[in-house]
Amino acid sequence: MRPQSPPRPPSGAAAGHCSPRHAGVREVVAARRATDLARIAATITRGITSGELAEDTDVDAVTAMIHGFLLGISTQVCDGIPAQRLHAAADALLAYWDAPRRNTPGLRPA
Repeated sequence: MRPQSPPRPPSGAAAGHCSPRHAGVREVVAARRATDLARIAATITRGITSGELAEDTDVDAVTAMIHGFLLGISTQVCDGIPAQRLHAAADALLAYWDAPRRNTPGLRPA
């Protein structure tokens, strides 16, 4: 059985694995991810400074968690996952912010 189209690497997440002739694309995508990471980390740091988040909040870990979620959900949007399921996923992630009410270290109650 022949595939309907020639085999090719997946798009999107594969941008980090571009061939050398597409190094420019890889650099643009990597720069965008670095900017996103920096902005997320700055937001978390502001939360610590303002007292919304505990001083011992692991900025790197929370940044990685949120960034990883955003990267994953963007792929799911492209795959046609229903919006209702994506909203439920975001709600589940945001439940992390309600963790103080469940006595989880790292966050302060609202």
